[in-house]
Amino acid sequence: GPQACEELNLTSLGIDGPKTLYHNLTFEELHQHEMANGEGEIAFTEYGETFTVDTGKFTGRSPSDKWVVLNKGSESAENIDWGDVNQPTSPEVFDELYEKAVNYFNTKEKAYVFDCFCGANPKTQKKIRFVHEMAWQQHFVTNMFIRPESKEEIEGFDPDFTVINACSQVDEDWEKHGLNSEVAVVFNIEKKCAVIFGTWYGGENKKGIFSLMNYWLPMNDPPVLPMHCSANVGKEGDTALFFGLSGTGKTTLSADPHRALIGDDEHGWDSDGIFNFEGG
Repeated sequence: GPQACEELNLTSLGIDGPKTLYHNLTFEELHQHEMANGEGEIAFTEYGETFTVDTGKFTGRSPSDKWVVLNKGSESAENIDWGDVNQPTSPEVFDELYEKAVNYFNTKEKAYVFDCFCGANPKTQKKIRFVHEMAWQQHFVTNMFIRPESKEEIEGFDPDFTVINACSQVDEDWEKHGLNSEVAVVFNIEKKCAVIFGTWYGGENKKGIFSLMNYWLPMNDPPVLPMHCSANVGKEGDTALFFGLSGTGKTTLSADPHRALIGDDEHGWDSDGIFNFEGG
């Protein structure tokens, strides 16, 4: 209804246009929306029906288009290893892109909101909110992150970080902004918010939050080690970690019929042991 944005506190982001917000839909509900919206096609595979989408020219992340705001004098300014990987951009550029994303969502009749958690250990778990224009992007993060077990768990949800994904829009002013293309994935740690433009690839949602965990966890007291690895555990409680770049076999090696799977991609190592960042 007309108060939807206020009820979910999207108004704190400046988003008050959509009259309908779909909040933490089930997989079945998301599939119905994907089909109704014409967002993809069903592939009939050996193991059943699978919903497929076209992510455009990006079938993977676009690292050269990922930026972190350099807020001078801030904690992140002092602690991030700035360079070709953690590319700095200015607060002014972020504010312009943020306003563009908010203004775009304010033209929409509906939007999708998913509230979830990252990190299985409650001591360092982060509350994450995703705002999307497409059901399949919500499907992706619903599958990828730790889902709340009840509506009560996310009542009055106050996220540690919010991702506003305006993937259908581009940054026409990218040259003025000093970016590398019209694609922009920009994180502002102090403002607890990121905006995404110009890439439909779902992994930007996931890997963006993983990058933040790489920043947050070592800063914890005591420090926690974030790891890009798969992990499984034996009957004696012995844990094995499998490190490697994407596509080198982490998932395959961790899927051992004689050992319990912890997770296949992103983990933390703290004084309590090994824990998954993701759901599943």
